[in-house]
Amino acid sequence: MHVTFARLFLSSRALGSNFWLSTGVFSSAVISFLFTLPLCRSLDIPLDPIAMTEALPFLVCTVGFDKPLRLARAVMAHPHMLKQQEDGRMKTAGDVTLEALDRGGNVILRDYALEVAVLLVGVNSRVGGLKEFCSVAAVA
Repeated sequence: MHVTFARLFLSSRALGSNFWLSTGVFSSAVISFLFTLPLCRSLDIPLDPIAMTEALPFLVCTVGFDKPLRLARAVMAHPHMLKQQEDGRMKTAGDVTLEALDRGGNVILRDYALEVAVLLVGVNSRVGGLKEFCSVAAVA
């Protein structure tokens, strides 16, 4: 789990951000987890607090931070990120982000779908702890 946080920090530094990118990605993951808990409650997924504290490092490693960083890398690598267009105007941040999503969004979506499919295989297993962990990770 700690290696995952270190990789997040080092990868964001490689993109040129010392603090805010890694803080934003980490905050997004924490808020996602906080929204996952009531959603699991409403879906009747059993949540044992002791099992959740034991499984939290595995959940962090499973969910990971590579996909938001991949999107940030696509935005930073956009040709008009810092350069002006031919007509002398700058592209808006929304346009740059949408074009980066057009380039790398399908790959990110495919990776999320593959992870959820693998986690759904774990949900259908007969092992109790694995079933709970995979269901919470799939919802997250």
